[in-house]
Amino acid sequence: MSALRRRPARVVPAVVVSVVVLAAAGAVLWAAVVRLSEGSWWPGLEEGTRTAGGLAWSAPVAVTAAGIVALAGLVLILCAVLPGGFNGARLRTPEPDDDVVRGRLEAIVTTGGLATLASSAASRVDGVSGVSSSATARTVLVALTTPLRETGSLVEEARSAIERRMEECGVRPAPRIRVRARTKEMS
Repeated sequence: MSALRRRPARVVPAVVVSVVVLAAAGAVLWAAVVRLSEGSWWPGLEEGTRTAGGLAWSAPVAVTAAGIVALAGLVLILCAVLPGGFNGARLRTPEPDDDVVRGRLEAIVTTGGLATLASSAASRVDGVSGVSSSATARTVLVALTTPLRETGSLVEEARSAIERRMEECGVRPAPRIRVRARTKEMS
């Protein structure tokens, strides 16, 4: 059994392909309605097909158009085949001690979950008035807002609180925690 590693969905290539297919289907439908209602093809379409039909395969316009279509196809194939970056971190899970569950249990937390864990831990530190955080599978960035003028000890205290929370939750491998503080006067 392979290890559980969360990867992003292929939303962007799917949306691009569906929009292109929808546009092509709409154009074909429109051309068919014009043909059925007027008895002939739209003059612009008829002229365009005649011009394209008269081009040689080696014509610069034909080669350029073929290259653009081939490049777009290659990009879409690569988007579909190549895996995306990881957007989750694995969690340590206890070994099952009953006969009902066989094999290993695996769990992950998304990068949004990592950021929420970090924000929650940092917000409980004395002297922190605001927290925002973001995360990747390997790094958690935390920005603190504090009324304190000296922030060195606050940053270290927040970093250790976040590291403790990650350890308690069993995040492995433990992400690198980067904390920065900004002083904001209380009004």
